[in-house]
Amino acid sequence: PGAIEKSVDKYFNGGEITLGRNLLIIKVAEVWIRRLIETEISETETRAEKLTIIALEETLEKEMLLQDAQSEERVIKLKGTADRIDRTGNQIRIIDYKTGKVEQRDIKIKHPGDLFDQEKPLKEKAFQLLFYMLLARDNDKIKQTQPGLKAGIISFRSLNQGFIPLLIEGTDIETAL
Repeated sequence: PGAIEKSVDKYFNGGEITLGRNLLIIKVAEVWIRRLIETEISETETRAEKLTIIALEETLEKEMLLQDAQSEERVIKLKGTADRIDRTGNQIRIIDYKTGKVEQRDIKIKHPGDLFDQEKPLKEKAFQLLFYMLLARDNDKIKQTQPGLKAGIISFRSLNQGFIPLLIEGTDIETAL
């Protein structure tokens, strides 16, 4: 509760947090965070490999050289913030926390090109995870174990599902990226 109060004070400075809707939001946050920590502890106790948190709120960046419509080259900077990056055994995971319900089908794609096909349903969560993986390949904290790189979601509404990985059918991650 103290950490939540500090965080709320930092981002909601001077706002009333002891009554009404704001108090309710804080209490819900406390329950979700407590459940997350309890789930993490339980999983860590049953997992054979040690869990190591590499980074929290890690800014991932990558510069790319692109040609614009006039065939001029431009450097663009891609940037995103991963909620958590951890390692279990040889596996590095990029994790995005979601407060809403997330199901495996939300982050399962048949082909990376499907993310850009306007005829297909929009899968912004899958795009976000693939984007983080693209950025993470050049991050010094992550580089050392490329084959073990995964991205996924932990949903506060579905904590019992644990880490829900991005799935790309019929291709490996490197090809997809």
